[in-house]
Amino acid sequence: MSVVNIAAEKIIDGYVFGEGIRWTGSDVILSDMIGRRVLKLDLANNKLETLYEVQGENQPNGLISMDDGSVLILSMFEGKVLRLKDGETSLYADLSGLITGYLGDVVMGVNGNLYVDDTGVRPFHGEKMGPGGRIILVKPNGEISVAAENLGFPNGITISPDGKTLYLAETIIGAVHAYDISEDGSLTNRRLHVDLSDRHEGQKGFPDGMGIDDEGGIWICLVFNNYIERYNAAGELTHSIHTPGLSPVACTIGGPDGKTMYITGTVDVEGEDHLEAILSGAVRSNIWTAKVPYGSKKARP
Repeated sequence: MSVVNIAAEKIIDGYVFGEGIRWTGSDVILSDMIGRRVLKLDLANNKLETLYEVQGENQPNGLISMDDGSVLILSMFEGKVLRLKDGETSLYADLSGLITGYLGDVVMGVNGNLYVDDTGVRPFHGEKMGPGGRIILVKPNGEISVAAENLGFPNGITISPDGKTLYLAETIIGAVHAYDISEDGSLTNRRLHVDLSDRHEGQKGFPDGMGIDDEGGIWICLVFNNYIERYNAAGELTHSIHTPGLSPVACTIGGPDGKTMYITGTVDVEGEDHLEAILSGAVRSNIWTAKVPYGSKKARP
């Protein structure tokens, strides 16, 4: 299968470390994780507006845009899911007694079930990257349980348009695994979907955030490789977006035309270990866009 190459371009900078970028149906929102803000992109003027400033030492991470206009924010250090509405936050779920790492990325199923990354380690607090991550299931009735465990730093997470398959990026393994979603929300039949451990020329791929389109293709941000790659439902590479000088962290599909990809990533740091630069806060982020062939109206989030 021939791979289609897609061009991307920078549209804005001016924030520290972007995460959890989402198209809400009318706006682009994202977390400035290290900058401790939740931001909205003014599409008309390509300017960033602050929706919420995090208090204390906490940091925002994954986001969910809710149908009522509110936003769920993962407060990664304290292990809580907050609901932001009309500028005020309230507690949606408290996972602090269950997690062993940070709250990372998140996805919501069509029935309102929330699947939340527990990274399993705390690299911002000196712990080395390693296995032990989990997926936490939060049901609309407040019930909380562990849906998957022994994961290699779970990161990007998304659900197929039919709501039956969950895809999870495991960064330190260099792979994306798939799970069947049972009627009760539990995850079964774990299987390898995309192996990125030897992506090309012996270079390991490090998957971070992911998006999904209405054809069931997953778009994987390869954070230290300067690429976003699309793999179809059969796990075959179909499209590639090169982001020279930018390590892509997360992406979302939407925009006025329904087929614009918005990418948040960190600017490559010359002569410095990129992960160490992130952990120390010595990074800056940009938003890039790319025109993609498929929309994402049926997929969540």
